[in-house]
Formats: sequence, C-alpha cells, structure tokens
Amino acid sequence: MSKYAPRIAAEDRASIEKDVQATMQRITKLRERLHHQQGDEMLHNKLH
Repeated sequence: MSKYAPRIAAEDRASIEKDVQATMQRITKLRERLHHQQGDEMLHNKLH
C-alpha cells in the first residue's frame, strides 16, 4: 500500500457512486419509457 492509496480509493469510490447513480437514473428512465410503450400497446390492442 502506498501513502496515496486511501485518497485514490476515496476518489474512485466517489466516481463509482456517481456512475452508479447515473446508471440508476438511466434505468429508471428506460423502465418508464417501457411502461409507457406497454400502456400504449394495450390501448392500441383494445381499440382494434
């Protein structure tokens, strides 16, 4: 272990958490879009 390891680890952890949060937001948006598409298809099928 070098004396820089703890600081680097903390920076890595911060950037990883940022990546995770960005990914979670992307997943949430995709999931919402998927639900909208499924809802539209159900409406479409009911009309026909």
